[in-house]
Amino acid sequence: MVSYSEILQQKAIDYQIELETEFNLECAVIPEIKYVHKRTDFNELGLSNSYYDEYLYVVENKSAITLTDKNLILIALKEDYVLAEEIGHFLHFKLANIRKSPAQTENLTYFNIYVEMLGYFSSKIIDPTRENKVYGEYKDFTKLSKPELIKEYSLIKNNFGDRVTFNNFFLYQQGYCLGDELFYHYISKQIPKKQIKNLYELNVENMNFKNLFNLMKYNLPQILNKL
Repeated sequence: MVSYSEILQQKAIDYQIELETEFNLECAVIPEIKYVHKRTDFNELGLSNSYYDEYLYVVENKSAITLTDKNLILIALKEDYVLAEEIGHFLHFKLANIRKSPAQTENLTYFNIYVEMLGYFSSKIIDPTRENKVYGEYKDFTKLSKPELIKEYSLIKNNFGDRVTFNNFFLYQQGYCLGDELFYHYISKQIPKKQIKNLYELNVENMNFKNLFNLMKYNLPQILNKL
């Protein structure tokens, strides 16, 4: 009998080939996909104990994580768009040779927005029907006054509880909304394939991601021309 991990593995191969073909990308490695759940024995995953927290987070939150250094994706839910997003992350980190995130806290937040933008965009290429249902339903944090922001975040906390932090919601909201915008500009031929290819391969070392975010937020097609 074929395991669910094996089913996901074939989908991962198909998704990676589709993205590579669409944007003329070349990655020599395809990640191994492991479906995990509360009954999964961590010791059978072949990972050192240093990865236990990531495994536990995925299982408890029914999410997914890409462990690029291990060429591995752990996934605890069955939505195809989640796997597609993780394949996008894997390609991005491999092709841009990203081995660690920026050290500065502020730059790290905006770096992660960039990462989530490209991951969400990748999933839309695989499944154009995907909708930004959660983060897109709330007001854009960057367009609110401080009192409005406090009120909006209070509403989010009431709906999602303590598991959602301000920083986490902010980076996913901004990343996914930019990913939506990137997809729209791409399918409407306002952004050529070579610029998307550049986003996957861009050397991020010493990049000021806060400045990049502020520029992309209001002038995405023109800014990509300059990267």
